Amino acid sequence: GSSGDLVDNTDGVALVRTTYTIYPDSTQIIESYFDASGLTTEEKSSGVHQRQRTVDKRGFLTYESYFDATGAPTDIHGDNVHERRYTYNDRGNELTEEFFDVNDKPINQKGLDFARVVYKYDDKNRVIEKAYFGDDGAPQILPNLGAAVIRQEYDRQGTIVRQEFLDGQG
Repeated sequence: GSSGDLVDNTDGVALVRTTYTIYPDSTQIIESYFDASGLTTEEKSSGVHQRQRTVDKRGFLTYESYFDATGAPTDIHGDNVHERRYTYNDRGNELTEEFFDVNDKPINQKGLDFARVVYKYDDKNRVIEKAYFGDDGAPQILPNLGAAVIRQEYDRQGTIVRQEFLDGQG
């Protein structure tokens, strides 16, 4: 049936409480996690007790941050990132994604090795350039890519026909 006692799921969470605060240009969403006893808990998969998100009036995620069960700023299982920030153009395309540590300083996300990515689009909303930057603001050559910038060209059918991999120095 549909009754019974709360139980912790495989991620150690029995209850998720979500609150919404609506502002004229955005909505703040706070998700908090609790165990079957009603005590604050952290997801086993992330180590996070609370996620705070902000979406703009179009519904696009602009901000996300993470907190542990004591309310202290934290990251997701050692990825170094406490906060993610996003910007979009008028057409809803993501322009930037940025990562910050608990001290609000740019930080390279562990495993991705960049602190900021910037996207450019053509008039058909296709990505024509992705540029990666490190926590010092300089172009960041990604180890798994060997480049800091990727440029793409498309044919009339929308198929990528050319990719350039650049060091970002020019």
